[in-house]
Amino acid sequence: MEVPKSCKFIIYEKGNEIEKKIFYTYNLPFEMRIYDIRMEIMWDIYTNDRDEHEELYYLEMEYIGAKVFKDFGKLFFDKGKVPKTNDSYPLSKFTSEERTYEFVVYRVNKKDLDDYIPVKMMTKEEAKRICELKQRIDDHINGVSRIYESDWEKIEKEDEERREREREILRKKDEEELNKEREKLYKQSCDYYKIDYNYYNNPYNKNKKYEDDW
Repeated sequence: MEVPKSCKFIIYEKGNEIEKKIFYTYNLPFEMRIYDIRMEIMWDIYTNDRDEHEELYYLEMEYIGAKVFKDFGKLFFDKGKVPKTNDSYPLSKFTSEERTYEFVVYRVNKKDLDDYIPVKMMTKEEAKRICELKQRIDDHINGVSRIYESDWEKIEKEDEERREREREILRKKDEEELNKEREKLYKQSCDYYKIDYNYYNNPYNKNKKYEDDW
């Protein structure tokens, strides 16, 4: 599998952006939604009460990068807060590869938001895939090589398909050998009963009855 498309997010906590105190740097896959990015950053920064995050809190993100990137046909991160209406969109709708964005973040209570829009959470399989994509990106950056879970699944699937092909070959081989044995026995029977094998085996005579011959 090729390296997933990604871009970099540099995150500052509210109040520390002037000193440029970096909390986290993320290399994020394009398949990740804005809402999921918010949640991951919030989980990383506010680790003490992580279980309450999704239920009670929301992470505001303000873009403070020096440049506003705009691509034809795409959304973009404008200066200031990232609109909550963007939460359901994947990162691929906003950017091209290998760009770096800087954000100030801070946590707010959902009850204090008038414009909060609930977003459907990722399924277990979707979350699993995103985790692997992030791992692939980080490993590529760090020069690490490994076999991932989806690779094992592909290998197992290909191995099962190979075994099935081998079984099919064996079945055909067994069937061919069985037909040869049947033909051999049939010829022996024809010789014994003085029946013309070639005539009996003629496809044009298949519908005829030969009980009298036998």
